[in-house]
Amino acid sequence: MRAALKIGALGLIALIIALVYTIPAQFAISRLPPTATVQIAGVEGTIWNGSAAQVVIKQLSLGKVEWNSSPLSLLTTRLKSRFEFTQPELNGTGTLRIGLNSMSLENTKIFAKSDALQPMLNSMIPSMTYTGTRLSGQMDIDLQELEANRQGPKALQGTMLWQNAGFSEPMPVLLGNINTELSYKDDAAVVDINNNDGVLDIRGNARMGQGWKYSTDILV
Repeated sequence: MRAALKIGALGLIALIIALVYTIPAQFAISRLPPTATVQIAGVEGTIWNGSAAQVVIKQLSLGKVEWNSSPLSLLTTRLKSRFEFTQPELNGTGTLRIGLNSMSLENTKIFAKSDALQPMLNSMIPSMTYTGTRLSGQMDIDLQELEANRQGPKALQGTMLWQNAGFSEPMPVLLGNINTELSYKDDAAVVDINNNDGVLDIRGNARMGQGWKYSTDILV
């Protein structure tokens, strides 16, 4: 009798695991509360291995997004998922980890033309819309590590290169190539900035610490 109960319990556990593993992504996403911040369309596959034809976050269009998650990573209480997103002016690949109290990106590379970022920047910085300010150039971002929780950043390491940086409107301004080093020092995320070949010389850094408080020390 006990052996039968054990076999039945194991069978039930296996069934539950199989059901969870094969949950359609569309089924799960359709039950999320609606939000204007994130829009997802054309979902296929499962919550562990699937894709979406279009994902928009804060008016930033990521185009097609594919993901491949590891259910076994849940045993470490940090879900691990590889992702890739593609559209003509913006693409990227990387690893996302979601824990109980924090989120992180690892080995993430992003390429973006300024036009792809403009809608998001306009929504975040209304003055850019009022003044008609538009960025120019393209950005290459290489993140070895980025981790944050509700209190603020917890880790940061990487680089960002803004090639042919500048503003195309309302007045053309050429800033050359802006090099950015990303690091984590003294309990704060640090961004060190310098440029070359621009009409202006830019040097300095920005810091963001606990409570998401930030400070800047940039000379132009």
